[in-house]
Formats: sequence, structure tokens, C-alpha cells
Amino acid sequence: QAGGIYIHMSGPTIKNCHIINNKGGDVGDQALGGAGGIGAMGTGLGPDGVIIIKCVVANNVGGTTVALPGMGMNGQGGTGGVHICEGNMFMRATLVMNNQGGESWYSNGVVGAGGIEFAMPRGPNIIRDSEICFNTAGLACDGTPQAGTGGGINVLGNAFIGSSVVTGNFDG
Repeated sequence: QAGGIYIHMSGPTIKNCHIINNKGGDVGDQALGGAGGIGAMGTGLGPDGVIIIKCVVANNVGGTTVALPGMGMNGQGGTGGVHICEGNMFMRATLVMNNQGGESWYSNGVVGAGGIEFAMPRGPNIIRDSEICFNTAGLACDGTPQAGTGGGINVLGNAFIGSSVVTGNFDG
């Protein structure tokens, strides 16, 4: 689960908060490592989604997917900053900075995104007037970068990003 704030089947408003220096939980086979900062699963639609306003999400590390003997070869490292799965989010005037995606110790695994990841959205994900900077995606099992996970923002579905700065992020 998430190191900072874990959200399950609800849509809270997080305002004027600092979510800093957290570590997502490590997991075994065919699982997703915990988000370092904010992790949300099944947040609902429309106004029931997660609302993040005037926050700082910084210096968090996503959980690692650890290989277990005799298990499959899949798993994904956790997102460093904010992970929204099967839900939606509205973010405004928020800084997502210096987060590190989790590692994957599987040959077929996927490393965690650095800053923000939207997976299987159930509504619009909106980022406005925010800065996503200097985040890094995780490393693969052999310590090498694994492309395609998103250093700054990884979008698997719909998203609107406007009046924001996305700079200095690194994909592994």
C-alpha cells in the first residue's frame, strides 16, 4: 500500500498538505508495489474522485516488486508520487517533485512511474496549474533503465494537463 496516503473506494479532498519522504510497500509476484506518496484504488467518478489542491508531493519512493521463488515473472514497481488506479483525480496548484518509481525484480516486470500514473481511469484525470519536475522512473531487475513507464507522468487512459510545467523528469 501507499507510504503516505492510501485511498480505497473513496474520493477525499487533500488540500494544503506536504506528503514528503514516504516509501510505498514492497510486494511479491504479480502485484503492484505501493505508491510512495499517494495511492488511490477505485476512487469513483466525477466529484467522487480524489481532489488534490495546493499540495507538495516530494521525495517519495514507490515500493519494489520482489521476485519470490517458484512464482511467476510479473509485477510492477510502485509509482513514486501519485498513483490513481480505477478512478479519477483533479489536481490543481500542486508540486510533484523528486519522486522515484519503485524497482521491479522480474525479467517481465514493469518499473514504477516517477511522478504520476493514471491506470485504468473511470473518468477524467485533470492536472491544472501544477508542476511535475525532477521525478525518475524505477530501474529494472538488472539495474538498468526500463523505458516506457514515464519519469514525469504515465497515462494509461484519458487525461487533461493544462497550464502546468512538466520538466526535468527521467524515464529510468
